[in-house]
Order: sequence, then C-alpha cells, then structure tokens
Amino acid sequence: EANMLQEKFRRNAKKVDKEIRDVLVERMKEGVGLDDSQRKVFEDLESLFGSEETGWEQLKSPYDGIEMKIKKKNQNGEKLSVALARAECTADCTAEEATAWHFEYCSRERTTQD
Repeated sequence: EANMLQEKFRRNAKKVDKEIRDVLVERMKEGVGLDDSQRKVFEDLESLFGSEETGWEQLKSPYDGIEMKIKKKNQNGEKLSVALARAECTADCTAEEATAWHFEYCSRERTTQD
C-alpha cells in the first residue's frame, strides 16, 4: 500500500519541469517592473561593473565567436578581492529556447550530481 501511494505521488520531473519552464517563459514575455530595492541592486551592480569598457581586459577565447573579458580592478583602479569575468556570444535561438536550455542545464538533477 505504501509503495503504491509513493509511486502515485512520485514527482514526474519532465512534466513538472516543463510546467515550470512554460510559466517562466510567459513571465519573460510579460515583463515585470522592479520595486525600489530591486532597482537599487541593479544600480549597485552598475557601479561595481562600471561602464561597458571600464577596466575590462580582453582574454583569448578558446572558441570562435565567443568574446571573453576579465576585470581585476574597480572603477577607482583598486584591485578587486575577486576577479570578475564575462563571456559574450550570439545564440541562434529564441529567448524561450535559451531559457529552456538554461533551465535544463541547471536542473536540480544536474546540480546535485556536480
């Protein structure tokens, strides 16, 4: 009896993940306004990262079409305690496909295995 109930209510990962992913895509399409505290976070991030080119050094990318940069100093020229890195590329897919890939790539199963 207990095994039957456990099987009946077992999480169907693919179905549940698809439902969550679909809701996420719909929220992306709607757009969401930021409240004051969220706006402050983005302002703080902007001050940390600075303008697009301030302090970023180009890195050699091992892949064609991917631009890689590293930032070791803040806007005042002081060394950061932790270096920041970024990579940019163009993906030939819709925002929904990119979100679905990211959702699957960072799935609960995968992150618990890594």
